Amino acid sequence: MSSRSIVISDTARLNNHQNNLVVTKDNEEVRIPLEDIATILLDSTRSVVTTSLLSKANEFGIGVITTDERHLPSGILLPLNQHYSQLERVNSQVTQSSPFKKQLWQKVVISKIANQSICLELSGQTDGAGHILGFASRVKSGDSTHMESLAARYYFQYLFGTDFSRRDETELNKALNYGYSILRSAIARELVVSGFVTSLGIHHCNQFNNFNLSDDFIEPYRPLVDLWAYYHMTSGVVFSKYEKYRLVALLNHSIQHSDKNTSVYNSIRETVKSYVICLNAKDSSLLTLPKLNKLRIHNYE
Repeated sequence: MSSRSIVISDTARLNNHQNNLVVTKDNEEVRIPLEDIATILLDSTRSVVTTSLLSKANEFGIGVITTDERHLPSGILLPLNQHYSQLERVNSQVTQSSPFKKQLWQKVVISKIANQSICLELSGQTDGAGHILGFASRVKSGDSTHMESLAARYYFQYLFGTDFSRRDETELNKALNYGYSILRSAIARELVVSGFVTSLGIHHCNQFNNFNLSDDFIEPYRPLVDLWAYYHMTSGVVFSKYEKYRLVALLNHSIQHSDKNTSVYNSIRETVKSYVICLNAKDSSLLTLPKLNKLRIHNYE
């Protein structure tokens, strides 16, 4: 089961040889089996990637992520026709009823707010944790009373201070945006491999967004990045290459899913699998979502 994330941040040549990623730099060569890789992050505009590798990455269901001049994830190459019953998956997405989608979104929002509360608890903001958790019990079908946005308004102030704004060009927001993009890409990769069309969302429905469904399912995972940023992006810290590596590594951190500890990667897979079950059974209660843990690498043994 693939779980490794490969980050390329310097000038290198990437090729495929006998189903191995071959990274060549300064006449030195590193080989990694493609079957072990979930994502390749190209964080350098000077690297050369062969079409042979890109083709094999699609075959192995590997998400290839590119970055822009600010080194923020700007695009992702995803495989097409990877699932044996893709038409069935798409039909199940298209034929969902509005009440069903609203019930799913209600579960997602409740899970997100609960994880925001846990994030505040783990960061020592106990009063804030109780306040935020109160919003979860007030989420209605489709979040018709907008508890998600109301909770977020207080949540970020508790976590990062009353002067914090998500609109500011700060090192902290750079880290948050980068971490969210990594999660979004990993979720998109799993959805595509499972036969879903990522532009067909549950709640998000922007006609110019190819990743509406990814943006639905990222919500309960966002507090993981928030918690990391609280501990590591303290005042005066510059968002550097080192912090980027650590954010990519969050995909291998521990998180609870269905009352068991697992990696974030595996949790994403379980969420997507449960979404399949929900669609087949027409039962929103079967959707399973993550529960935040303390920050630590998951022990796969």
